[in-house]
Amino acid sequence: MKLKSRYLAIVIKGAVASLGAMALYAISLGCFIALMLLVISMEEGGENLPTSAVPLTQAVILLSQGVGFSLGTVRVGITPLLLTILLVALIAQCARKAGGNIINWAVGLGVWIVLDLMCANGTSIELEDPPLTIIAKAAAIWTVGYLLGALPGSRIMSDARTAFRERVGARAYDAVALALLLVTVMFIVACVAGLVVVIVWITRDWQGMALLFDMDGMENGSRILTTIASCAWLPNLMVWAFSWLLGAGFHIGDLGVFTMWAGQSAGLPPLPVFGLMPEGVDDDRIRLILQCVIPAIYAVLALLAMLLPGPMKVRPVAFGDADGLKRLIITMLCHAGVLVAVAATTIGLSAAGFALSNGPLGHQRLAHVGVDVVPSTAAVARALGFGLTSAWLVITVVLAAVYGIHWIVEHHTDHSPRTEHAERTSDGDPGRVQPVRAADERRAVRVAEGKAGKTPKAGRVVRSAQNVKREQPSKEEHDDNNQSSDQEGTGLRLP
Repeated sequence: MKLKSRYLAIVIKGAVASLGAMALYAISLGCFIALMLLVISMEEGGENLPTSAVPLTQAVILLSQGVGFSLGTVRVGITPLLLTILLVALIAQCARKAGGNIINWAVGLGVWIVLDLMCANGTSIELEDPPLTIIAKAAAIWTVGYLLGALPGSRIMSDARTAFRERVGARAYDAVALALLLVTVMFIVACVAGLVVVIVWITRDWQGMALLFDMDGMENGSRILTTIASCAWLPNLMVWAFSWLLGAGFHIGDLGVFTMWAGQSAGLPPLPVFGLMPEGVDDDRIRLILQCVIPAIYAVLALLAMLLPGPMKVRPVAFGDADGLKRLIITMLCHAGVLVAVAATTIGLSAAGFALSNGPLGHQRLAHVGVDVVPSTAAVARALGFGLTSAWLVITVVLAAVYGIHWIVEHHTDHSPRTEHAERTSDGDPGRVQPVRAADERRAVRVAEGKAGKTPKAGRVVRSAQNVKREQPSKEEHDDNNQSSDQEGTGLRLP
């Protein structure tokens, strides 16, 4: 009985999570759409607009999950990524409250698909996708949101992390963690760069957007609400701006092409957001600087990843430290593997982002709006290649230079001209004291003094005097050599 009650509670939690997420999302979106249509009908005319709030809300719910729709000659297939992000975050929050469980996921998935099919059958707006495609896209949205809500902090993730660390070792675990961190930071950099470029476009070309509002005859209330509604496509515009910053650009169907070299359009529909489309950069120096921004940021991130304190920090080694040299080589090879993995993952995520940001706004000349996935992905790959490769090569050259300097210093010390001259002198005259040995002794004394502290000056003088006394022969040694100590004077001889 208790087991049945437990499973019943799990099923109810999954269904409530799905119903709650859809209810919160649909009510909020429906209220805004109804307000926007009401204001537009009051200012611009059109008594039937408020009655379209419910079917339009259902169509937008499906549009935020990738299902396009058509209104006469108008075709809307560009997914509003901001609404998609908010929907996924809402699902994640509801899934976190319900608890991570496979039964919760399955029950919530079934309820979510049923709700999406109800929206698809209840709207009077023509949809672009068949029911099976709608089911697949709905399942993907629910699964992504549920995983983001249930997996972080769960026991499954903790056990998987522990098992992975035990099997692959600490170094591989640190490398994977560093790679994930770099991918996250690079994703944030791309988002921030795209947002900054969009803000610059708005600052420079807001008058063009105001002119299109005037051409459409829109009043202030309609302008404000339409601008807020356009923010649903802000992430799409950020992705296009990022492609523009890399030099690939984007296009509005066959009617407009916008790159860093040229921005031209002809016959675009009078949508206010099209007034923000950029012009080309005339100055070659500014264009070159803009193209170098992203590779430079990637290079700085790679340098920080290799030099900041941590288990993967790169440390120079001295000449003769064989173990340290081995560890350094292994660390640099690990960094090379990490950077390759980061580049591959970032390229894959960029290609997915470019594909998701595109879509149609019409049937013929506006059938494809956005970026070309292949050229834009190639631009990201070039930026990553230049940035990450240059950073790794700079660190390698610096480490090699430091090691080479240590080797030169040691080699010069061991084979200095004075040392070679002393060796030749000692070999030619065995009776003399060998200066090489004395130099080695003095070097050992200096090393000992550096470790134990400086020796007083008097002690050094006494030691020098003892060395001089030791070098002078004694009287017995002088007599043994049969050398007379008498010296002839220069005085007068007596008779």
